[in-house]
Amino acid sequence: MIGSAVVTDCRKYRTTAEFVADQDLHLNAPDWFKPVLYGFAFADMKRLPFRRYPGWMRFFAVDEATT
Repeated sequence: MIGSAVVTDCRKYRTTAEFVADQDLHLNAPDWFKPVLYGFAFADMKRLPFRRYPGWMRFFAVDEATT
């Protein structure tokens, strides 16, 4: 785990045109698009000291008692 944040928005990109329209937000090249991508906006981001935590590369719950 390297940090925490609050998810404030989720955008669903169904077409290349939608993806390209938000390129200034996600900074990915148009050829990176694959049908149905999701883009997340975050607030209250906090850098935390690195530590191992069992989870995965997607969203997962964190037991605050062990943080």
